[in-house]
Amino acid sequence: MKFDHLKIPQIGFIKVVIVCLLVYLIIPPYAAQAAPPPEGALSVSGNRIVNQNSDPVSFAGNSLFWSNDGWGGEKYYNASVVNWLKSDWKATIVRASMGVDESGGYIDYPASNKDKVTTVVDAAIAAGLYVIIDWHSHHAEDYQSEAISFFQEMATAYGSYDNVIYEIYNEPLNTASWSGDVKPYAEAVISAIRAIDPDNLIIVGSPTWSQDVDVASLNPITGYSNIAYTLHFYAATHKQSLRDKATTALNNGIALMVTEWGTCDASGGGSVDETSTNQWMDFLSDNDISHCNWALNDKDETASALVPGASTTGGWIDSDLTQSGLLARNIIIGWGPADINAPAAPTGLAATAGDAVVSLNWNDNGEGDLNGYNIYRSLTSGGSQTKLNGALLTSSDYIDNTVTNGTTYYYVVTAVDTSSNESDDSGEVSATPEDIPDTTPPDAPTGLAATAGDASISLNWNDNGEGDLDGYNIYRSLTSGGPRTKLNGSTLLENSDYTDNTAANGTIYYYIVTAVDTSENESEDSSEVYATPVDAPPAAPTGLTAAAGNRTVSLDWDDNGEGDIDGYNVYRSTTSGSGYSLLNVSLLSSSDYIDNSLNNGTTYYYVVTAVDLAANESAVSGEVSATPQLPGTDVEIIGSWTTGLSHTRENGTSRALIFIAHAEEAGAISLDSVTYGGQPMTKIIDTVVGTSYQAYVAAYILDEAGITAAASNTFAPAWSTTPDDYSYTSVFLQNVDQADSVGATAENSSATSTPNPITTAVLSTDDGDLVIDAATCGNPSNYTFENDFTKALEQDMASSTGAAGYKFATGADETPSVSNSSVNRQVLIGFVVQAADAEWLYGDLNYDNKVDMYDLDDFLWFWLNDNCEETAELDLNDDCLIDFYEFSFFAQNWLLEI
Repeated sequence: MKFDHLKIPQIGFIKVVIVCLLVYLIIPPYAAQAAPPPEGALSVSGNRIVNQNSDPVSFAGNSLFWSNDGWGGEKYYNASVVNWLKSDWKATIVRASMGVDESGGYIDYPASNKDKVTTVVDAAIAAGLYVIIDWHSHHAEDYQSEAISFFQEMATAYGSYDNVIYEIYNEPLNTASWSGDVKPYAEAVISAIRAIDPDNLIIVGSPTWSQDVDVASLNPITGYSNIAYTLHFYAATHKQSLRDKATTALNNGIALMVTEWGTCDASGGGSVDETSTNQWMDFLSDNDISHCNWALNDKDETASALVPGASTTGGWIDSDLTQSGLLARNIIIGWGPADINAPAAPTGLAATAGDAVVSLNWNDNGEGDLNGYNIYRSLTSGGSQTKLNGALLTSSDYIDNTVTNGTTYYYVVTAVDTSSNESDDSGEVSATPEDIPDTTPPDAPTGLAATAGDASISLNWNDNGEGDLDGYNIYRSLTSGGPRTKLNGSTLLENSDYTDNTAANGTIYYYIVTAVDTSENESEDSSEVYATPVDAPPAAPTGLTAAAGNRTVSLDWDDNGEGDIDGYNVYRSTTSGSGYSLLNVSLLSSSDYIDNSLNNGTTYYYVVTAVDLAANESAVSGEVSATPQLPGTDVEIIGSWTTGLSHTRENGTSRALIFIAHAEEAGAISLDSVTYGGQPMTKIIDTVVGTSYQAYVAAYILDEAGITAAASNTFAPAWSTTPDDYSYTSVFLQNVDQADSVGATAENSSATSTPNPITTAVLSTDDGDLVIDAATCGNPSNYTFENDFTKALEQDMASSTGAAGYKFATGADETPSVSNSSVNRQVLIGFVVQAADAEWLYGDLNYDNKVDMYDLDDFLWFWLNDNCEETAELDLNDDCLIDFYEFSFFAQNWLLEI
């Protein structure tokens, strides 16, 4: 600290103490812990700023953005940012730009803005940086009294620190007069500062946004020492003409400091002008002029050094910096002479031996640019050393776990600064680790809790924190306090939980836990807990599914895992969530059930429960539903799959004709329409992928009426553009639902070689449906059809391949998927052709499409049955009775087949 100008006379110990107390009382609470700046106290000599040895010096660093509350830049006013600028950017100066008269500034919010500035100043002093306290205003002469009061406070707090520089007027406007406005204001503020701080550097602005330094040099401020003038420039706007003005000012004998400069234009926007920036840097270097880059902020503008959202505490990598920030950082890092001064050797190194361990500790080094420490070890005093740490140590302690008991080890420590200068060795210390018997038991476990279950009790406790913990013992008793039995035998428990499956329902059990270390020391008992297991009902069954058939529903569910399960109950309702009736007379021993004699077209709702040997019944499972229906008729392939533009009509019933086109084109492609014998086909689905080249597949369908009306057996496709490569596939089907022939559709495409296989979304089907898929690839290749689909046709074109496949559906969901041997861009489609419903032959009770002796046997079971629900399907006259009326119809169909 700079107390050279204070002379304390020999007035006795008591007077010295009184003086010290007075000094302490008048220094504000934000006075900083000081580290000397790199060049000591600064002063002005002629047209240069010089160091404590009167040598010209030049510093490089950053200017923070306006401090104004709510402007966004204030979040970077913290010690972490200052320290990062020093360590990573190698900054030697930083500027705290306190906004004054704009919204959110010092005039409106003096306390918050001053706190931000003093935070930066204190951090800079502690880090050994020069720091500029900037009265950041364009109208400072209008706030002269406020400026005087502020700088008197700053001078009182910081006038004794060589680090501090006062910038009393940031940028007077072009409407201000040097002699009439700026100079009188400056002289008043300087006078107030000098009454408190006689020698710290003061920087004065000039009109036209601190560009008229030549005007100020013709009528400089006199009567005070250590006065310099600020020069502001923005490289894309200000060029040689402003450097000429600066040269004039220097020639007229005043010293300059560039407290604000930007890489872009004066608005803060535009593009980075690296050429002009480098010309300015050459000029500043040639004339020993210090500078601060505008602005350390993440505002979305060119002048900001940080991208929006960059960390507010430093630690930035290149991707966090803007183009301007990267350029400024490189300039600042490369400014000034290289640091070749190593830190001092660490002091106070001490070594403490343990069991296979040596703990080292030493005093922290005081250098502001310290980067860390290295630890070296040898087996002889002063002998060949081995570095133990990889990365630099950031704290002044270290534990060596790589030692052997009985061997003496010798250690030294060095300090390394941010320029990689390494200090001399510390004093050497030695230690000999020894095998120390462990007789200290672990702490008793805490947090033991017991939860009762069905013939079980679950125990849980907190993990012990000892590093040499080997495990735990569990003890149980039938009375509180014992006697106890160890449950885990001779094997320690590794985890802090245990389930006692040997407990009997209705009995109270008491438990404690102990911890055991690797030296077999056992802890005191944990606190005791107790619990009483109870015979709980089983869990509700899971996984219940329902599959509808013809007048039947088949149920299936997961087996319950309890060991005492006695069976299951099945409940049915025709209303969701209520009105359930038990279906089974006795408990079901297996996890499936078939509900017969239902009404087709009625939706039935089911739940299942589990029952244990103690007759405890679980909660109900999740509800499922199913609607019995007449069996469908399977879609059939009639004729064969074929290629080309003709397909002879095949005989059949409820027919449908499928047409699939594959294509590849150097540009956009689509199949707009297709006719068969003049009859328009209906597009089912198409898809395309690619840009310069496109792969395409489309599917069309024609129903029974269209097939019948067709004048020929020829397809006529109409393309948007005739493709470079194309091929066609077709197939005749029968038993197709003519009212709603196509069900679910799905597609997928990929412009790259992945994924392979390519898969569509899941397609929902009914029993008897046919699922068709088709794929096109932009390379000649071979297709493999996945998920049990059958390949129908595969066609190589000049530079691509098309293929089609199919699968008969059973009512389960299906997923079209294909693999390709030489995959390029490819497309895949899938669609469901829906089966026609079959008609039921009255009396066909076993659903074999004929009425015979098997059906007569079943029919007689219903004879004279008057249960309306059970006989609903056979009861033709709705009298709830199966009698001669119904038998007459049965007899009419005897031995008929459909």
